[in-house]
Amino acid sequence: TNTNTKSNSISCTVIMNASGVFSNAACKSYHSQGGAPSTTTASGHLTISACNITGTITVAGDPTPITIQGGRIFGTSAAFITTQGKSVGHFTLIK
Repeated sequence: TNTNTKSNSISCTVIMNASGVFSNAACKSYHSQGGAPSTTTASGHLTISACNITGTITVAGDPTPITIQGGRIFGTSAAFITTQGKSVGHFTLIK
């Protein structure tokens, strides 16, 4: 059985405090089935140590948090691998 029939991408504007905490970030969720994007919010915590990023992101309405498994900062941008339940994802962060 093919269970990989849909996917979502999310785009958020995040404003973090000095501790890396953010809440109620405005987001749009884009769906592979098409249609207009949905609006939602996200909250979470990012920890930056040297050039490494870890943390969690929770999207409103989704009880399973996104966990950052490994990330690196490169100047004003960053990329990281995430897991959410049994799904693996990729994020790009632009300052």
